[in-house]
Amino acid sequence: MGVAIVRHFGDSPKAREAFDEAGLAWPDKTLDMHSSNGNLVARRHASEVVVAGERSRSIRQVLAALAPGRVPDAMAIDLSHGLGVVELHGPRLDDWLARMVDRSAIPAAGRASRCRLVDIPVMLLRPADESVQLVADRAFFPYLSHWLAFAHEGAFSA
Repeated sequence: MGVAIVRHFGDSPKAREAFDEAGLAWPDKTLDMHSSNGNLVARRHASEVVVAGERSRSIRQVLAALAPGRVPDAMAIDLSHGLGVVELHGPRLDDWLARMVDRSAIPAAGRASRCRLVDIPVMLLRPADESVQLVADRAFFPYLSHWLAFAHEGAFSA
């Protein structure tokens, strides 16, 4: 899974243009999220947008158009080796997540959230009610996978 971070100053017309040319929707508000061209696009905060997807042409286009130093008010950085994405899905997904994060941090469909999952900073992207994409630093994945398995083990017993 590829992950790119786009940092921009103000409402960068060049960043919007790069997204349009790559077929990606630009999220206008913080924690808005879109599914575009097989990628998930979320505004992490006022000056940063995250794009996650299978090593797609769209991500490569954004990385090339917004390479550091290419435009004065935006840049894209490939963080595919530093950040990982794992899809969580299944029945009672929200109940399972609530065992690890505050229920108010679980995003509705079409939204994203930033929170701490078992004290690890993560971003939750919710393209649909039945799935969540969890984005976190790859260094934490072994620890995170154990917590996910542990929390799932007891989540649905009668």
